[in-house]
Amino acid sequence: MAGMMAWVAIAIAVAAIVFKSSWTPDRWSAHKDAATQPATPIEIVYSSRLKMVSRYAVGAKQLMGQQAAVMARQVEDQAANPIDEFRTIPVIAELRGADAALERLDQFEDEHEVVRLREDVDTLRGLYTDGQSALSDTQRQRLIARHGWFGELAGSWSLPETDPRRKSALAPARRTLITMMSVMMVAGMALLAGIALSIVAIIMLARGTLYRAYPRPDPTSSSSVFAEAFALYLLGMIGVSVGITLWVPDPGIASSFLLIPTVPLALLWMRLRGVGWGEMRYGLGLHAGGGFLREVGSGVVGYIAGLPILGIGMLISFFLISHFGQPGQGGHPIQDMPIESARDVIQLLLLASVMAPVLEEMMFRGALFHHLRRKFGWLVSSLIVSLVFAAIHPQGWMAIPALGSVAIVLAGLREWRGSIIASMAAHALNNGVIVLIMALTMS
Repeated sequence: MAGMMAWVAIAIAVAAIVFKSSWTPDRWSAHKDAATQPATPIEIVYSSRLKMVSRYAVGAKQLMGQQAAVMARQVEDQAANPIDEFRTIPVIAELRGADAALERLDQFEDEHEVVRLREDVDTLRGLYTDGQSALSDTQRQRLIARHGWFGELAGSWSLPETDPRRKSALAPARRTLITMMSVMMVAGMALLAGIALSIVAIIMLARGTLYRAYPRPDPTSSSSVFAEAFALYLLGMIGVSVGITLWVPDPGIASSFLLIPTVPLALLWMRLRGVGWGEMRYGLGLHAGGGFLREVGSGVVGYIAGLPILGIGMLISFFLISHFGQPGQGGHPIQDMPIESARDVIQLLLLASVMAPVLEEMMFRGALFHHLRRKFGWLVSSLIVSLVFAAIHPQGWMAIPALGSVAIVLAGLREWRGSIIASMAAHALNNGVIVLIMALTMS
């Protein structure tokens, strides 16, 4: 009965998280109509995801002469609100010229009641009609103050390549292009290494020489405490998130650290339910396994070996987003956070590469996986854990294949190593690489 109640609670919690936007206040709802919301400063609409794609497009056009029309569509697809839509216009001017930018300005005014952006719209219209002679220093600085790099790009339009203002605007675009090309080269080499490692692992598994350090729990045990702890963890996340949403104005990324107590609460519940520390360590994987450094290294190697699985998951999600998605969908909200300083990067790294791997691995590949392995084999257990893991993340259902593929690799590491350290290391590596790429391309 306790196990059934725990799974009912888990199902309710997952559904509540998946459909959170329909029953909780949306603090970013003002951004959906930001051009007509006087209470929302335009400067706090960071457009980080749009900025990354736009910089790549401008850099590719400048250095490689890639097709402008295709890249312009990719840029416009990232616009999630009217502010973003306005900010695509200077990018369109770079990619397709002044006439295309003026056409997009006309469309923007037809689609939106331009109020707070009135002066900015008029500034761009004068710039793309009459050139730099129509742009005063005050107008240029206003664009930069309100729209950041997009304003800097607009203010440098048609200036000579040798002009310091032009160089300043194009340098980030070229840096983003070079960074992304370098990342793709490294990712390609890592994928080849991953294919080789996965082939070796499959051969060893077929021969029975791939040792699994995780011993399956006694299948006759009916204990449901680990499922109860996981359910309590999810419910705690919901409670803390709702509290933050209701009581903390503009909480920012730092508020995510308030979720940390949800795991100690789950551990306390297990102790109150009679689970000893030894059983808890075994069930959660909180032991050194073959040694801390060896487990970390195994996590890195296992992650690389799992890259083919990650690649398949990402391709499926990309297909779903391309065919069924809406502009701006498929990304994590972290992509819309400001990455303007070293402090922003450090906060993101602490959140994504320290807090998330520790908390999520203890609960998903620890408590939930251990509970499921009492009755099911590794494949069924990992699929269930991975589905729950992917569903509660805020990227939407189309990102489930990509997130689920990561989760399957992490579950494989738990099965292989027994210790949770390896999956924590792989999780931290996955998130850390993403954050560092974002920092290099958005700052």
